[in-house]
Amino acid sequence: MPKRKLRQALTPMLVFNEQTIFAGERGENEPRASVTPDDMRELAARLEGEAMQLRNRATAIETRKAGEQETGRRARIIRAAALRAARGVPDSEIIAQLCRALDVPPGDAAVVLADERTRSRAAAKAQRDRQILIHAWKGKTNAQLALRFKLSEKHISRIVAARLHYRAAENAADFLKP
Repeated sequence: MPKRKLRQALTPMLVFNEQTIFAGERGENEPRASVTPDDMRELAARLEGEAMQLRNRATAIETRKAGEQETGRRARIIRAAALRAARGVPDSEIIAQLCRALDVPPGDAAVVLADERTRSRAAAKAQRDRQILIHAWKGKTNAQLALRFKLSEKHISRIVAARLHYRAAENAADFLKP
């Protein structure tokens, strides 16, 4: 715990200790009269309340971290299942493993697998389109790109035109901003 937070947490106790002088420190046998047993009980109740708040905060932090870890674990399991599906493992086997690992019914596992496949395909397509644009920018022709990416020249032309149109719309929106 940082010193400042520790000091703030201990301040009520320090104040109490400054007001209280026990035997041996000043040669007295009793605490000073300014601190009564009711004051001590009140301070103890306040400290117990602060301790409970600190315990509740610690529990909330632990719960949040555990939730984040569980979310990460589930995401890794789903990505691994999509990769196995892309490598040709039968869907029934993948769905069965997802059911066991995620503790979900087969219908939900099938939906999760389909969703992850869609995301994976979209990401792969976006990456391919970026590579096409990089090569086009370097001066490759549509015919050369079509051979490299195993697409038709017309499809390469559509990808480049769509991306240029998208960029033009972004630039126009930036230009029209007040």
